[in-house]
Amino acid sequence: MDRASNQGLQTGRVTKEEFFKALEKVVPCKTMERMEELQQALFFDCGGPVRKVNYIDVFQEDSEGNQGKFVEGLRDQYLDEAVEYAEELSNALLDMAAQSGATSRAGLNVNQIREAILKVDPKKSLGEVDDYIARAYGLAHADEVEDLKDSFRMSVEDLVKNLRSGLLKRSTPPGMMEEDEEEEEDA
Repeated sequence: MDRASNQGLQTGRVTKEEFFKALEKVVPCKTMERMEELQQALFFDCGGPVRKVNYIDVFQEDSEGNQGKFVEGLRDQYLDEAVEYAEELSNALLDMAAQSGATSRAGLNVNQIREAILKVDPKKSLGEVDDYIARAYGLAHADEVEDLKDSFRMSVEDLVKNLRSGLLKRSTPPGMMEEDEEEEEDA
């Protein structure tokens, strides 16, 4: 973006609009509220309203290793979003167990886990869903998910514990699920 606007030269500066367009591409699942928080943090870091953002300065630490409000806010949001998403997945798995009449101890099968994940995150690719299922069942590779029999079950508590042992990242942008639900109601 920087080079495209400056005849191939990297200046370290882009317009504020370009900066946030790039940010939206990198983190497409941010809510409008969280994006506004980052805009306010950038405003603070830049010392007020600016047309151009020195993105090198924004991401650089000071001499004491401190980061600016923008980077701190981005990191804090990342952690909050990961925890919120893990909670949503956990709740979806517990709901699935309740709907199927299974006790949480009796557990869920692969298809039930897949359905629960896609209910929370309908835009997640099936490959990523299988990666999550493999982790939940403690499998080494997602390829092994296909080999599991429908009768194979694991307790919801163990599934959630295993699922949370790695990175959980949302694929469906905020508002997409509400739009999908409205379209289903209109049909």
